[in-house]
Amino acid sequence: MSGLRCFMRLGVGGCNFYVKHVRVFSNPFNHKFFTTKNKANVSELSNHNTKTSTVFAVFRDTGIDMETVNQAVNESPEIATFSPKQLEKCVSELVHNGFTGIDCLRMVALYPPLVKLKQGHISLAIDCWRSTQLGDSRVLSLLRNCPHFICIDLSEIPRRIPLLKSLSSQRNVANLLKSVPNLMFEQWDDILAKVNYLENVMKIERKHILNTYALNRSLIFIKTRHIFLERSGLYTYPKPKADPNQPSKNPVLSSITDTNDEYFVKNIAKLTMEEYEVFQELYVKELEEEESDSDIE
Repeated sequence: MSGLRCFMRLGVGGCNFYVKHVRVFSNPFNHKFFTTKNKANVSELSNHNTKTSTVFAVFRDTGIDMETVNQAVNESPEIATFSPKQLEKCVSELVHNGFTGIDCLRMVALYPPLVKLKQGHISLAIDCWRSTQLGDSRVLSLLRNCPHFICIDLSEIPRRIPLLKSLSSQRNVANLLKSVPNLMFEQWDDILAKVNYLENVMKIERKHILNTYALNRSLIFIKTRHIFLERSGLYTYPKPKADPNQPSKNPVLSSITDTNDEYFVKNIAKLTMEEYEVFQELYVKELEEEESDSDIE
């Protein structure tokens, strides 16, 4: 069992931290396997524990135990590089705005630059998000999962949220952003192009689109997988007089857009990776030719 290492996943407020556990002998200097390299490791471990203790001192009053802090620092070592003053400022402002101690630790672990924000920016950003009328609990849940949204250009929030409300219901915008964060940053025309293709070409209802990660993908990615299935005879369209209530035999959208290449090719297309890779190369050229012809016209 000497030098045993193991990895385990532990949830902290809904966030998974992967923690490395290293077995340390109670008296390593007397152990026959202890070497100069091991001494360096113990020194490094001691330094790490000191930094973790500094972080713990900030979060202790919020009710978080040392083990949880250690998990967070292992997952996001940058946390331990901040001064206690920086961490205290950030945590204090987050708590003031309705987040719990475990929320704060989770948010800082997910997005360490949060700690570097100027005094007052966090409150200003959260107020801006609250003004979107998405619902206070939904806003807090969104920022808890996507703390980088606190750091974006605040003028973008009132511009983008109304557009997202036109894409989905007001009630669902926060959940949609948690699933597809790039909807806050991607060019709106590009987003609409994907929605248009999925709805009008692939004939998929909006509610099914929004329940997948399809909008996380590029339009070329969506087209490539769709056309690969279509030309393989695995994606068909209902006839004009077909019963609209008849269930589609096409693969569900999530199996097309939310899977890796290996799974998609083997389990959905039921072909080989070589066939898919060749098709990808040819289809890219086909799209380039179509774009070139369009430019000439």
